[in-house]
Amino acid sequence: MRKTLLSVLFACMASFAFSQADTITGWNFIDPADVEFNANMGLSGNLGYDMRAEDTSFVERTSTLTNGANGTDDYALTAEDWQDGANAKYWSIKFKADGYGNFKLWSKQRSGNTNPGPKYFKAQCRLGSGAWMDIVGGDITVGNDWTTGVLTEVALPVEMNHPGTLSIRVRWIMTSNEGLTGVDVDSLGTSKIDEVLVTGEDLTGVQTVLFEDMVSVYPNPSNGIVNIESPEEIAKVILVNNMGQIVGQFNGNTNHVVLNSENQPEGLYFAMIFFHNDNTPTTKRIIISK
Repeated sequence: MRKTLLSVLFACMASFAFSQADTITGWNFIDPADVEFNANMGLSGNLGYDMRAEDTSFVERTSTLTNGANGTDDYALTAEDWQDGANAKYWSIKFKADGYGNFKLWSKQRSGNTNPGPKYFKAQCRLGSGAWMDIVGGDITVGNDWTTGVLTEVALPVEMNHPGTLSIRVRWIMTSNEGLTGVDVDSLGTSKIDEVLVTGEDLTGVQTVLFEDMVSVYPNPSNGIVNIESPEEIAKVILVNNMGQIVGQFNGNTNHVVLNSENQPEGLYFAMIFFHNDNTPTTKRIIISK
């Protein structure tokens, strides 16, 4: 649950930071039993696309889940066999985003400790089967931590705007055979990747009306009493603070939920609203101001 809440905050804060930005696709590996490694955030059509470790010959290598960027109960996609991989071996994703543009990329990478992995990567993208393009600001130096090899709000080239029905592919490719310790990576060298997010802006001039836009939260800002109304019955609401801690919860079947958070301090909160037969919540930002 902690990982789920943190992942919701991760996606929401990126979206709220840029009012016109939508989450296009994202991975944070919340399920330790996952063996498909599909996106778990973003546009519905992208949720069937996976992340993988492969090479320029499209040979895919085995990936597993190990400890991730947020510690206990967090996971990251992990792979070995990076030897002789300079300009050939990489992590990759793809997504579609017809009508979108001004894409931004976030990611975190880490090298193994016992079995050091590649130290240098760069992020690239391409549209359809076109040529790979370097992403400005996409050079990555990886450490044995989750703070060194980080991309934050890196812009994809404008050539990716208005992709139509073509897929956009992003890869994190080795630029050197050098490993974390300064010697070449061997076959046991380990690379990890986590917290991957792509956002984009709707460039059609007409914003898509999502069901979540029919969910009302009021008053907002609030003194602690918050009403949540929806045309569809609400099964559950979880209120979390900006640290990912649960501070309130409602369970039931109703179109109108009243959350009493008068005992909470002023600040930013997120209401995760679950509907029946839907494991992905609609998330609304709430400000408590007294």
